[in-house]
Amino acid sequence: MKKLFILIACVLSLSYSFDLEVSASVIASPDRGALSVANYFGNKSISTNIHFSTVNESHLMLGAGIAYHFLGYNGPYAFHSSDWMISMGEEAHFWQLDFGLGYQYAFFKHFGVYVEVAYEFYAGNGGYYTLYNSEDGSLSNDGLYFPLGIGLLFPF
Repeated sequence: MKKLFILIACVLSLSYSFDLEVSASVIASPDRGALSVANYFGNKSISTNIHFSTVNESHLMLGAGIAYHFLGYNGPYAFHSSDWMISMGEEAHFWQLDFGLGYQYAFFKHFGVYVEVAYEFYAGNGGYYTLYNSEDGSLSNDGLYFPLGIGLLFPF
């Protein structure tokens, strides 16, 4: 837990220094992961982010994302994110790819919210898959998954 607080403090200090945005997910975000740092370009119509998604005894997931904000900072956006899933066991490593839509709104200068939905699939082990079972670490094509993300924004 102490390491998590140190990580959050480092991310917040970097975001303040470089005029970036930090977001934290209440429900794990398909574009922003659990914790992300983003930068905005072109009158805040394009954003890029690096994010940390999850870590447990079976895998670690880190990634990056890009989004196009149709109406600028506040409003709808389309995104793509790519996460590298590193298996802690003997299974192969693979990519998690998300394509989706979201909406964000800043209520104050340094606080806002967002909601996202995506289509998720996986590339690895010599093929493309639509479902990942985190309990046994297996990939399959037995169904589709549309993850939902809800979170908080902290622009600096």
